[in-house]
Amino acid sequence: MSAGLTHRRRNGAGGSGSYSGLSALTSDGTRSEPDLTTPSAASSPGFSASAAPTSAPHPARAMSVTAVTADGKRVAYDPTEVLAGDDLDYDGARPPRLTLMEEVLLLGLKDKQGYLSFWNDSLSYVLRGCILMELALRGRIAMVPAPERRFLALQDRPIVVISTRPTGEVLLDETLRLMRQTQDGNYTGGATGTVTSGFAAITGQPVAAATIPSSNGAAPSGSAGPAGLPRGETWGVATWMDLLSGETWNILRVSYQLRQVRERLAKGLVDKGVLRTEKRNFVLFDMATHPVADATAKETVVTRVVTCLRTNPGSANWPAREHPLRTIALVAAAHAGNVLENVLARLPTLGERESAWSRAEDVLAAFSRWDDSVVAGQECRINGVPQLEVVAAVLSVFARMDSLI
Repeated sequence: MSAGLTHRRRNGAGGSGSYSGLSALTSDGTRSEPDLTTPSAASSPGFSASAAPTSAPHPARAMSVTAVTADGKRVAYDPTEVLAGDDLDYDGARPPRLTLMEEVLLLGLKDKQGYLSFWNDSLSYVLRGCILMELALRGRIAMVPAPERRFLALQDRPIVVISTRPTGEVLLDETLRLMRQTQDGNYTGGATGTVTSGFAAITGQPVAAATIPSSNGAAPSGSAGPAGLPRGETWGVATWMDLLSGETWNILRVSYQLRQVRERLAKGLVDKGVLRTEKRNFVLFDMATHPVADATAKETVVTRVVTCLRTNPGSANWPAREHPLRTIALVAAAHAGNVLENVLARLPTLGERESAWSRAEDVLAAFSRWDDSVVAGQECRINGVPQLEVVAAVLSVFARMDSLI
């Protein structure tokens, strides 16, 4: 492949290639393209300066860009599309192929039958927590930058959106949009109400009230909150997990519920080639099932969990060399979601299974606590990452799930 800017795309038509030219739709509907035979356009990789359209595009039309591949073919694409290679994880590396939610769901699926246990009533709630952890690990949400938050319980400390950049994952982006709209005061779950801030409980600085229209999505009429504080509502991890799960008595907030999360995650794994779709008859009805198509992908996830639970925490390879915090979160979520039994069933002896189960409980108990002494100034950082407190808050909810469900 020729030199140039290359991006691997998650969705949409086309493939990776050297971005050597631009193409724009003009106001009369014609397409304006640069002359790629000129030295300035042909010799320099990337978006060339000579690639500007000859006439201004119509304001109602979206700009279309063409990528030139190594064999000279032109492929049109949307320049605003989310590129998979542009996102970074909490440790500076690229996010793994599978999200936390998909890995937990994969552990719970029966390999050949392709469905989850009908008696698992905790997995849905855990998946909502995994969504919040995934957003935190990708640098989208964090705890409020106020040291006074330590006076609140860990799971009740308000969280805020620190980056609205799309992730390319539908469930993550949908949750991020809900959180941002609520934080800005543009969304109240479909109700007309008065905006108050969760910061008032910890800072003593109430946000100016504003009445929000229920349907038109208009911004509040009131002024913004204190410096650095949102003007809308900010909630803790426990509240967000309840709302995303539909566990609320407030009928004005039922629209926060994320629906068909399991099915949407399964379809996402089908798109990634990990699962396949089949129809299975259950006597009285037919149901779509998703057996494992890529056994290697699931075996990789299982191996990470087993290695974490069988390795001494004091060793250099614990919990994992790549994405260690993700492995910890995966083990804790699998334990809370009652899918860890499927993994431990592969261990040869009962003693090893009991030891691994005890280790999982220890991991969840250890990482669900947060040392408030590390809160310094306006930001809480461990190894330069300010989002880890959100992960600890989610794990603290997992640790007390027996009393919640």
